[in-house]
Amino acid sequence: MKYLKKFETQSGYTEAYSELILPNVSLVTENNKVYCNPLLPPQPDHDYVEIAGVKWATMNVGANSVTDYGRYFQWADTEGDVLTQDKQFTKNFDWSTCPYTQSGGSGSGSGSGSVTMLKYNGNDGKTRLEAIDDAATATLGVNWRMPTSEEFDSLIQNTTQTFVEDYEGSDVDGWLFTSITDTNKKLFFPFCGRASQYYLEYGDNGYYWASDFDTTNVEFAHFVQLYTYDVQKNTNERFYGLSIRPVYDEGYGLRNNNEEEG
Repeated sequence: MKYLKKFETQSGYTEAYSELILPNVSLVTENNKVYCNPLLPPQPDHDYVEIAGVKWATMNVGANSVTDYGRYFQWADTEGDVLTQDKQFTKNFDWSTCPYTQSGGSGSGSGSGSVTMLKYNGNDGKTRLEAIDDAATATLGVNWRMPTSEEFDSLIQNTTQTFVEDYEGSDVDGWLFTSITDTNKKLFFPFCGRASQYYLEYGDNGYYWASDFDTTNVEFAHFVQLYTYDVQKNTNERFYGLSIRPVYDEGYGLRNNNEEEG
């Protein structure tokens, strides 16, 4: 059994990845560059349901069941927080704790003047989260990521949606998405509300981040909002804590890892 192996190319590393026993950090060298992979190695795969070619997890990031809320994340945050028993948070969900933000208008990115985006700012050529900033990848491993806004479109277009009260006797309300072409394929999205400062608000709605931000208003990122009467796409300030429903994308974290000069 080998615990240390050197690869001359990124492609060689990727091809051998499935047979490796990895620590939390692995290195690949190529032409005097170092590829650092601080992402978790693949964890035991969660169940997923494939609808229109997208493999959706059956539960939220950080959840233990399909009705569990899981963790709440700011956009580009990989740690998140969980509700306490008194329905509050230990983290303060506001701009002061939001990743890649700076108070005032003096940063390199664009913003409203009260806050500046230091990354994903409309000036750096990025339109969606990189793997290093993806909560699904950081939590579940390199085969998982946050869904794109277009994938949420696909989910809505290829399913029928039904509001469900007290899903399977769980005392949790939410929406059931059922595949149009195969009614045995179903996904339940619980109403988790959203985190604002230390508190949960709008608990009778569901909020789920997409991996894209709004390039016309960079303080905002795309999400899907679940009402009792409708499912809508919208944008929200990045500092709010929302749920994440991941999708399975084999090798995503390896393909999209950042390079650092060695």
